[in-house]
Amino acid sequence: MSNNQPKRITKSQHAAFYSALMAFYLLQGRLMWSRVHFLIVIHSAVFLTAYTQRGNWLGPAIMFFAALMTLLIAAIILIDQAVRGKNVPMMKKIEDSLLPGTMTDRIQLSVGLPHWTTRAIVGSVLVILH
Repeated sequence: MSNNQPKRITKSQHAAFYSALMAFYLLQGRLMWSRVHFLIVIHSAVFLTAYTQRGNWLGPAIMFFAALMTLLIAAIILIDQAVRGKNVPMMKKIEDSLLPGTMTDRIQLSVGLPHWTTRAIVGSVLVILH
């Protein structure tokens, strides 16, 4: 006879799962910023190259290529934001099950940081306590 009841998830398993979700959230944030830095490098190089080629047809062609690259990378950044935001409701539920709501409110009020930073602090504390 098999037991069809689902297994109960422990707090340490919740904390480990929350830690993995937080790591993914922070990774997506770092990916977005690295892409922004890449755009800055591309634009710096393009402006320098377009300036040196200003009397040639190559200057406008380089500027057009840079505009296409900017649109492509901006679309990738928007996708990163959407992917990063998908796990936030689940992270909030796990956070509420691990810590009482008043505790996270007190952390946010005492630190005075934006909610995503408070979430990162709480996630770091949970990882340390795990």
